[in-house]
Amino acid sequence: MSVLVAVASEDGVNVDQHFGWARELLIYKVEDDGAYELIEERLVPEINSNSSDGSAGSSSSEQNGCGFSGQSGCANTSSEETGSINKILEQSGVGCGNGHSCGHNFHDVNLDKLIDSLKDCKYVLALKIGRVMDKLFRSKGISCFSVNLSIDEALKSIATYEQRMHRRREDAEA
Repeated sequence: MSVLVAVASEDGVNVDQHFGWARELLIYKVEDDGAYELIEERLVPEINSNSSDGSAGSSSSEQNGCGFSGQSGCANTSSEETGSINKILEQSGVGCGNGHSCGHNFHDVNLDKLIDSLKDCKYVLALKIGRVMDKLFRSKGISCFSVNLSIDEALKSIATYEQRMHRRREDAEA
């Protein structure tokens, strides 16, 4: 049985990108035996997806003046909610918990659309992924792992993990 894994990578060799900064995810098909293949380079749904002016490529930190240093006075430039999950983000103090403004990247993103775009994946691998995004993905049955590994090592680890989980399910059924 194979699984799909979304990987945040800038160089295509390492898991080296924070999930919140990724504009494209590499989608790999991982087999039980550890073999894997890149099947797609999937764009993350557009920033400010309600925008009709085609300016969807810039990050919200560029749009609202927020810097990566976690400025607390940043305002959301969108006047309407773009996704029902955004309320959860606002209530939870968005971000990865490291003092960065990572969560501000998602204020203008339709998070329902973002998560739905990865619903065929069983895992998301990134250098860092915030606690709230991790929780939201897990609520949809997608496991997230923050790793600092080569893509090769990370995908082989996923295959090993899948084998172990498969054996546990078989033992539980016996």
